[in-house]
Amino acid sequence: MINLQLFADAVKGKRIVYLFRRYDSRTTKTGLAVAFVTDNERSLERDSDSVETKDGSVASGGSLSHTISANYLEAVNSDGMTSDDLEQAIIDDAKMEIWEANLDDAGSTSGKFKGKYFQGKITSWNRQSPADDMAEGEVEFLINGGGASGDVTVSASVIDAASYVFADTTTAQA
Repeated sequence: MINLQLFADAVKGKRIVYLFRRYDSRTTKTGLAVAFVTDNERSLERDSDSVETKDGSVASGGSLSHTISANYLEAVNSDGMTSDDLEQAIIDDAKMEIWEANLDDAGSTSGKFKGKYFQGKITSWNRQSPADDMAEGEVEFLINGGGASGDVTVSASVIDAASYVFADTTTAQA
């Protein structure tokens, strides 16, 4: 018997990245990462019920609840999606686009990664600013449906943030 675990590698959490964009900005902006994300979570939950019959219980499926959340440290001078952008999106009740990409799973074309695409709305946003630590933010999205799988374009800056890449002593190229 072959032990398949010898050929498998665990996925590091920092290699799964999320990009965000307001749907109403899709013709003028690209999907952006939130800087200094400490944790992302995506969860699916389905309500279910059972009906008692003379032959035993029969399960009946309910509605699907799909959420994505992110915890992050507040950033200043960020080129990415900022906490202020997320706060304004919940105030505006703006539809959002969200991409999940696994940077260790190459897509079908160069420069792309296997991932998922979602649309939804922000259901909660929170900022914490303790006196003895960094300011933190939390955001949660309620997703419409189950999303769609495909290849996601991820910018070099997002890939660099998820990797520790070598830098030479020469002047950096733009």
